[in-house]
Amino acid sequence: MLFPSLRGAFGSPRVFLCSFACRKRKFCESIDKYNCAIYNESEGKHCREEGKMKRVKLLAGILGMILLCAGALSGCDNGKEQIEEGTFYSLEEAYDAGWLTKDNIMEVCYYRFGEVWLGEDLNSDSWVKYEYEPKNQQQGLDKSVENNIKNAYYSIHKSDFFDKEGNSLGGIDNLSVQYFGTYNNFCVIIMKCSLWDVGQVVTPMLLAGVAWGETGEGFLVYRVN
Repeated sequence: MLFPSLRGAFGSPRVFLCSFACRKRKFCESIDKYNCAIYNESEGKHCREEGKMKRVKLLAGILGMILLCAGALSGCDNGKEQIEEGTFYSLEEAYDAGWLTKDNIMEVCYYRFGEVWLGEDLNSDSWVKYEYEPKNQQQGLDKSVENNIKNAYYSIHKSDFFDKEGNSLGGIDNLSVQYFGTYNNFCVIIMKCSLWDVGQVVTPMLLAGVAWGETGEGFLVYRVN
């Protein structure tokens, strides 16, 4: 008889082997359940962290879009450039912004010089005189508008009316306005001041193919309310 000692302790060898196999299977199942629990916990934690990161990225993206739209809305007004009240612009700035047209520029030059010249560059020898007839009869500048212009100009250049010691050299009464027409609520002027000597140097100017020789103060454009 084989394995007599085993028979006495555990019964038949077949029973012993079956009992050992069952214990082994239960042990392996316990190990598998433990490993599965660890894996599920780790996987769940990973999913929670991944979900959290996705939510953070989504919120960051939404916030970025809001800031971008806010910046775009603050920098435009229905596609038009913002116009600051009480601000003076050059003739070139007004033309580039679309506030004045080429015909407006020709009319301004006609009322200032009595004639219109066209050119392709700053070489005055190549300029060609253009027979121009203004479409609008020039009207005088409203007195209240003139006062607003003087006050605005004085406010911007106030420091020029005082010497280094702070003594007043003059004021608004020293200012005068030369008027060359209002176009789409934009007033084209030249500011004069009896306190300043600007000289008589002629500077060739060219804008929108319209040419002229600038002496002294240049054109300014002011928005009429």
